[in-house]
Amino acid sequence: MNKLGLKFIEQCSNIAKTCGKTDLLSKPAITAVTEEGKYTASLTEDIVQLGQTKFQKLFSAPETDLINQIKGGQIENAKVIDKNGNLANNIKFIGDKYSVRISPECAFNDGVIDTFIDSTYIHNHPLNAPLSSNDLYQMAILKIKKMVACTADGGYSIMQRNKPISEMDYNAFIKAAESLNSEEIRQMKALSKIRGITDLQRMEMLNQWRYERFNAFADEFGLEFQNNINTINNKINPDCNIFSLNPIQRLVDNIIIKYRKIFD
Repeated sequence: MNKLGLKFIEQCSNIAKTCGKTDLLSKPAITAVTEEGKYTASLTEDIVQLGQTKFQKLFSAPETDLINQIKGGQIENAKVIDKNGNLANNIKFIGDKYSVRISPECAFNDGVIDTFIDSTYIHNHPLNAPLSSNDLYQMAILKIKKMVACTADGGYSIMQRNKPISEMDYNAFIKAAESLNSEEIRQMKALSKIRGITDLQRMEMLNQWRYERFNAFADEFGLEFQNNINTINNKINPDCNIFSLNPIQRLVDNIIIKYRKIFD
């Protein structure tokens, strides 16, 4: 029976790993929120660890709870855990399918903006995309410590600053993040000029660019970048929003794509 049990654990572990999971919890974890918005958690020790992998213990109990709350949304939403571990209820967000931003009444409130310093910022990406350069720029200017993008199918993309701001050339960090954001905009414009491919293919090419550039960015500034999102959800059509294709370009693309299908 012991051998049978170990075999079952091994099979479950393999399945969990392919889904991006890092451990198996055989008894439920209980997470509660106090009236002050501070998380308390009681975790059972009955956990089967999946070995020391790169993605081991990525998220705390409060982070996991927030991810589960927002990951399946059809529009982007965001939650912030401040440096003291409290849920930042003073920050309000406005989101759509492609982005989430601070509401106007919060954007000019210094007290609210200070809440972002050394915080964990968690938001969902309905298009199943990894972090964008704009996410990293926001992380830099707001002095966020951990920026997380999560997706409905359990995907995650993380950029984390492990050093205190005082130990970094932070002005250089902000400038590099701004430059990376501009570089991504140029990349999207270049992809929009490639005729005869779908927006899905453009997005996959953009995500590959992001993965390579973000790893280099993390290495340059001593950050930690982790990502298990390789491609967007094939069931989702990202439209032409981020690539800004005009109707003529769209028509040319459709003609070329249909022509190729005929002769493939």
